[in-house]
Amino acid sequence: MAEATSAQWSLFAVIWDLSQVLADEVDGINTDHLRFLEVGWGVGLSSLLLNAKNATITATDCHPQVGEFLFGNSQLNADRNIPFFRTD
Repeated sequence: MAEATSAQWSLFAVIWDLSQVLADEVDGINTDHLRFLEVGWGVGLSSLLLNAKNATITATDCHPQVGEFLFGNSQLNADRNIPFFRTD
C-alpha cells in the first residue's frame, strides 16, 4: 500500500465544494435499505451525515490518520462507529 506523503496532507481535512453538494443530496433521500461506500473519506461530511441517518456506510481513504479522525468525529457526534478501511 502506498503511504500518504506530507505533500498530500493539504488535501486532507478540506471540505470540498462537491462534498457539500453530495451532503445536500444524501440529506434529501431515504437511506433505508441502501448501502454506501465513501471512497476518499477526507473529513467524511457525507459519511457523518449518512451515519446520523442510520445508513449503512463503509469509508475508505489512503491517509494514515483518517481512521482516527473518523472515529473521533463519530464519537463527537454521539453516533455509531463507521467501518473504515485504509486503502490506496
